[in-house]
Amino acid sequence: MQLISVSTVLPLLLFGVCRTDTAAVHGKLLPRHDTVEDGYLELDLHYTDGKFLATLQLGSNDDVLHVLVDTVSSDLWVPGSENSNCAHGTNATLKNNAFSVGPSQGGPVPFNCSVFGTFDYRTSTSYAANGSDFEIVYGGGAMAMGEWGHDSVSVGGSSLGEINFAVAANSSKPFGVLGIGFPGLESTQVVYGNSKGNGSAAPHTYENFPQRLKTNRIIARECFSLLLDQDATGQLLFGAIDHSKYRGSLYRFPMVNAYLTADSADADTISATLNSFAVVKDETSTTLVDGFLPAVFDSGTAFATLPYTLIELLRTQLDLTTDTATGITHTNCSQLASTMFRFDFQGVPFDVPALNFFLRLEGGTLCGLAAAASYVQGYVVLGQAFLDSIYLSADLQDRTVALAYANLPAARQTDADIELLPAGLAHAVDPPSTQTYDISHMLYSAIPLSTVTLASSINYAAVYTKSLNVAETSASASYSSSATSSSANAPRRTPSAAASTNAAHSLFPNLFFSLFLLVLCVSFFSV
Repeated sequence: MQLISVSTVLPLLLFGVCRTDTAAVHGKLLPRHDTVEDGYLELDLHYTDGKFLATLQLGSNDDVLHVLVDTVSSDLWVPGSENSNCAHGTNATLKNNAFSVGPSQGGPVPFNCSVFGTFDYRTSTSYAANGSDFEIVYGGGAMAMGEWGHDSVSVGGSSLGEINFAVAANSSKPFGVLGIGFPGLESTQVVYGNSKGNGSAAPHTYENFPQRLKTNRIIARECFSLLLDQDATGQLLFGAIDHSKYRGSLYRFPMVNAYLTADSADADTISATLNSFAVVKDETSTTLVDGFLPAVFDSGTAFATLPYTLIELLRTQLDLTTDTATGITHTNCSQLASTMFRFDFQGVPFDVPALNFFLRLEGGTLCGLAAAASYVQGYVVLGQAFLDSIYLSADLQDRTVALAYANLPAARQTDADIELLPAGLAHAVDPPSTQTYDISHMLYSAIPLSTVTLASSINYAAVYTKSLNVAETSASASYSSSATSSSANAPRRTPSAAASTNAAHSLFPNLFFSLFLLVLCVSFFSV
């Protein structure tokens, strides 16, 4: 989930979900096993309506709040008990007015905040405001406004000490967000037209949740491990790794600077270098993309953002058809049953079921493509559709990320499975290739479409080939390969009959995907 910033040309990610099966929390607190041990913090993650939620207790009142876990933003904010859009004790939702977030549309309609909880700062004797206004805007129009402050935060009855967070007096969604990304993505860094930062303060960073855990000596290093499991209980582990939650080797990759414009050469997102993308079907692998792409791992987004050219290649490769009446691009679900998407990171391939990137349509026989198209060709955003099959560990200090196949269903945890990470991901295996994406070698132009020149050498099979270096502006020979490849050991998870969609939007909305969302979001946020 991405916040809007003038320095950001990654996609505007839609902060919202559509789902037709709504079996998860809905008004009741599920059993939790959150723990604070010497050197690590463990949070259970429960899945509902396209969101993975962690539970926090705030203030002297121990107000219980369920917050969305987001790897691509960096602020913790919660709805206040005086949130002007909350209608406590009602069943009103944003279902019929999902994008009404401004005065011109009448403002957000009331919704039931009691499902996810609110924070009453007025009755918390330990709360202190810091005098700064809070404002954040996500792609798709979702927003939150209020004030910054700090208070005690607890999980499972154990205190984490004082934590900085914002209390939203006005928000377009009924739940808060736990952003666990880099400080450079904090909303206080966003610069508006008045050249000032968020609210009343100049642009600045502050100690966000992972940093504060280290300062408060809950963890020894700013790192976390993440397992997203829609069918059971997921896990967010700060300061440690759980070896029972993955299988095979854990590979370590340097994070990359995924922004197309940036003030620093440092990695800015939880990301890695994607070298190729292939479709694997009936033991045959067909490569559609080859080169160096920054891939951003986003736990707050259900599906993916892919380059427009790649989506056009998928249309041909998977025999996709677009319904002219609805704009939905679809195929028969049975055609996808044995199909995998292969993502290769520096020579390490990960096979993910293609069905993860589709939504089963009404009737159950057709599956609609639920990946947003980016007209900026040089990045991908991989959300829950990818992460549902992957165990991820991120070291925010060393700016490295480790990936392995998730061990699903998750094995029972013992004390021996938990390993603290005071030295980061040093135990993980280095990938075969040392070549990574580098923004300093990149020329960027969004116009005209399909003529973006990248030194990173991104080759699109049969349709479009990017140049091999900055000086070379003419296209080289197109790249296409087919080879026999075994995927017998790849995970093959089948999504539920009604998969969630919290899909990402590009800067220039894709028509078929926009229509797709409008048709499918019949029960938007039925909370």
